[in-house]
Amino acid sequence: MRQFKAPLREGWLHGLLGWLFVLTIGAPSGNAVLSGKMVYDCDGSDDICVMNVDGTQRVRITDGQGINASPAWSPDGKQIAFLSNRDGDWDVYVINTDGTGLRRLTDNTARDASPDWSPDGKKIVYESESQIFVIDADGGKPTKLTQNAFQNGSPAWSPRGDKIAYGSNTQIWVMDADGANPLQLTEERGGCSEPAWSPGGTFIAYFRFARENSDIYMMRADGTDKSKLTKMRDTRETNPVWSPDGRQIAFLSMTKGLDPKRDGIYVMNADGSGEPQLLVLGFFNRIDWIDPGFWVSSKGKVPVIGGKLKRGF
Repeated sequence: MRQFKAPLREGWLHGLLGWLFVLTIGAPSGNAVLSGKMVYDCDGSDDICVMNVDGTQRVRITDGQGINASPAWSPDGKQIAFLSNRDGDWDVYVINTDGTGLRRLTDNTARDASPDWSPDGKKIVYESESQIFVIDADGGKPTKLTQNAFQNGSPAWSPRGDKIAYGSNTQIWVMDADGANPLQLTEERGGCSEPAWSPGGTFIAYFRFARENSDIYMMRADGTDKSKLTKMRDTRETNPVWSPDGRQIAFLSMTKGLDPKRDGIYVMNADGSGEPQLLVLGFFNRIDWIDPGFWVSSKGKVPVIGGKLKRGF
């Protein structure tokens, strides 16, 4: 397996802020420093919850109305976009992290899915009727970005805001943020989905189907240097998300028979070294990771206080 070199931290401020939020866990290659919070669709319920990355201090955000799923942090960490059928149809909603300020963004009979924020927090991209749409974060009329006959989904905005990666026809594609210049990045048997940008825009993590299993892979943003990261047996690995410092990737792992002693959130080194470590047991559909002490601006990797470092370097 080809291994990527883990990106280095950028400067003393990055290291200091990371130290303020740390959780240390054991890993075969040494101690991994993890920080921040995860949002997820609650294990055993139909609500959106937030917890520390170690699984402590779990707080329910939504109020139990309908089914709530597929959460995504806003870049400043103050809001969460998610899906809900609380009003009859599957639409995109936004809520403050304290559970106040619930807003419905989309209103149609189609099933919307997979919301993700633009890095400036002004827009949200999502899937609807197998196509990719974008809408202002404060509401309005959505704009259709994809114009093809394929099934498109799992859009992910690049950290600089100029590109959107997405799944189309069981492969990973990328297009300009306005929908122009679509480019296919993968051509794999079984198919690929759920692209996740590293915050510097250098890498894209994703999962690939292989027979009855799926694994986490990584490639450069131009589709080169593909590498298999996970090698767990008899499990399905999905939903890769980057740690705030870019050194780890968290993902969901599920056994075929739904084993409560194995299924849950795992974390691994972003270069593929060592063995994945279990963070939290449970059955989850989607997770997203944030650290309130970091931010990646639209101009690149700039750590500052009070923002979000989204999915690594």
